[in-house]
Amino acid sequence: MTIIFILLIVFAMFVQSLTGFGGALVAMPISIMLLGVDVSRPSIMILTTITALCVAIPNYRDINWKKLAIMTIVMLAGVIAGDFFFITVS
Repeated sequence: MTIIFILLIVFAMFVQSLTGFGGALVAMPISIMLLGVDVSRPSIMILTTITALCVAIPNYRDINWKKLAIMTIVMLAGVIAGDFFFITVS
């Protein structure tokens, strides 16, 4: 089970670094089946953030900061709404 999870994470983070998104989309369904929601959700979030930072830090001069600010505000609204829905349904 551990080997499957590690291979899944490696593949998902490869997809994340190659496309800029999708790491959590690839990793989450199978990791939930292997580890459960309570472990998968924070671990995938942390690994996705680390992968995004590893791609962004060397390329920080090419980042469009205005678009990033707008995307971050919209993303935070979605995260808050999603967490509220997750807690309400659970």
